[in-house]
Amino acid sequence: MQKSGLSEHEFEIRKAEIESSIKFVKESEYESFLKKTKDSLSDLDDIDFLALALSINSSIWSNDPHLKEQPLVSVFTTAELISMFFKGEV
Repeated sequence: MQKSGLSEHEFEIRKAEIESSIKFVKESEYESFLKKTKDSLSDLDDIDFLALALSINSSIWSNDPHLKEQPLVSVFTTAELISMFFKGEV
């Protein structure tokens, strides 16, 4: 709230708007993929993202170069997505 300058009421309204657009996923929904992803990443902080993407057969949008090194899911950088957008590929 401090950084946005919003009142607590306005902040809660905006927070609810954002939360209604996001699907929150419990670890139990992708935990069976954690072991497989742990062995594929050098940065263990990202295993949850990779496991979730793998569990829902999704790609990842990230500029972290180490994510590109794993073979389990496709990873696209911002620059790649912009290029694909202008080429009409997405």
